Parts: sequence; C-alpha cells; structure tokens
Amino acid sequence: MYCTFLLTSFQETKIQRLIVLGEQERDEGRYQVVCFVSKFNRNDFISSDSMSKLRQKNPGTIRTPEEDLGIEDHTMNLAIDPKKSSQFSKHIETMCAEAKTTTFTSVLDIKGWSKGSNVTYQGLMNFARRLNTEKISKCSQVSKSSVPCACALDVCIGWYPCGLKYCHGRDPAGKIINYRCGIKTCSKCHHFTYQVQDRHF
Repeated sequence: MYCTFLLTSFQETKIQRLIVLGEQERDEGRYQVVCFVSKFNRNDFISSDSMSKLRQKNPGTIRTPEEDLGIEDHTMNLAIDPKKSSQFSKHIETMCAEAKTTTFTSVLDIKGWSKGSNVTYQGLMNFARRLNTEKISKCSQVSKSSVPCACALDVCIGWYPCGLKYCHGRDPAGKIINYRCGIKTCSKCHHFTYQVQDRHF
C-alpha cells in the first residue's frame, strides 16, 4: 500500500490517498485508489512557518518518534464526488481523480468544518452522499461477494513533526525561562471503516 498525505491549513482538511495493490489469487485488479478526507486539529501539526524552517540532519536515517499517539478510529459514512469537492479542498479533485466512487468523509467531519465557517452543515451535506457504513455487515462476515459490506483499512504514520519542543533555561538575571529548541515528533495510526459495493473491492 502506498499513501500520499496532504494538509490544507486554510480549510483544515486532511487528505489521505491510498493505492492498495490487488491480490492476483483473489482475481483483484492491479490496484485500487481510496481517498479519505477529514478535518484535522491545527494543534496536531506544527505551523507551515515552523515547518519551512525545519532542517533535517542525515535525512536517510531511520527515525524513532518521541511519542506514540495510538490509534484513531474513523467511520467514513459519506461519499463525495472529487469533481464536486472544492468546498472541502481544491486539491481533492486532482489527488483523488482515480477514486471517483471511493472518496470518503464522515458526518462528524462535516459538523467540524461547519463550525466557525461561512458554509453551513446542510450546505456541505449537499456535496456528500450518505452511506450505510454503520448498518451493513463487515466484509469478513459476508458470504456473498456481490453485496455491499463494511471494509476496514489501517494507515499508520511512523514518524512526523507534530509540534514544537520547548526546553528550560535561565535568562541573564537567573530567571527560569522556556524557549523553543526543536521539533517534537510523533507516530499515529488511523483505522478507517468504509462501505464497498462488493467484497472484491
């Protein structure tokens, strides 16, 4: 599986584009593209200004994150058309062009975007289609291969800059002060549940 990860800070949108390679013994195609679009919290990532000043020494070194943020569950119960997705991010149409019927978001994300935005909840819902992700059976429990089912996919980011690091010191007068001394790194996994039209997807 290959993952492309994009953040758009203005709209607080996170796009994860996944290329899932098919398994020939299951008569699957060469690959399938899935896109997950969700709202992110600005505090989960460092600012673009701080990122631009980041200088990584020894880029070929295998990094170990300072903090493991665990697993976050996402129930993707809405589908969106990449060609009609500019309300969420102008980048979706390009990034998810191959995921015409497999670009997903959730009601929870729609509610998050509508808070403090000029676009209402219903206005955003007009660009999404409801799915029965919570009501249908898991694909692992379905005997027929031609019925809709709920598929699960795990995506883990093993190392990424997630915040600023502060150190303690003293000023010339001896007063204890905090100062920025680097970048904090984290790891995090995402568990996505989404609807597929048949088990061979």
